[in-house]
Amino acid sequence: MDIVERLREEGRVIWGAPFSFIVFLAVGLTAGYGGSTWYYSKQMADDASEIARYRVALGIQPASPSALTVLTNRELSVKALNLAGQARALCLSFEKKADSPAPPKGDKKKEKENRDKYNAVAKELSQEFDRSIKADFINVNNELLRRLDPKVAGSVVRFPIFYDATTGAPVGMLNLALGEFEAPFLCGYADEMEQMAKLLPADPDKP
Repeated sequence: MDIVERLREEGRVIWGAPFSFIVFLAVGLTAGYGGSTWYYSKQMADDASEIARYRVALGIQPASPSALTVLTNRELSVKALNLAGQARALCLSFEKKADSPAPPKGDKKKEKENRDKYNAVAKELSQEFDRSIKADFINVNNELLRRLDPKVAGSVVRFPIFYDATTGAPVGMLNLALGEFEAPFLCGYADEMEQMAKLLPADPDKP
């Protein structure tokens, strides 16, 4: 039977039961539309989730603690190294601006001027750290401590203030509200974060 004859036969069947054909066609179209909508909605949601993860990892947007938990170790390391670089830049700026020639011995006026200058620069750079990256820095620091073995973290955190009761991980000065006195510690913060980022274990191979 050629194709023309086959189409004629199918046409007679359809005309013999038009209502059944219409119902069958409607069900098929609905099922197909529903399936394709679900598939592409899932794809879009997955893509949006991936984009959100990359924006957090690359430092394009600040990360909440819950957003950090979905990052791989590699992604967390990239974000931590980026933040450490920003903290170190603020630290070097503080050291450059606060530097003053040593006053002559016994020159109380010059000593006071140097001290006032140091305190003013420390306040300026500490406030800049607070405004720009402190919240993100603390969240990433805590996530690094959560993922690292406490003994490994303990080899990095040089001045632990106390230890986490659950994990035993050391908690350093970063978690204290030092305010205008933070600028002198920024290089230390950066060093610790860089070391912890480099000590994260490799991600398991994906199946």
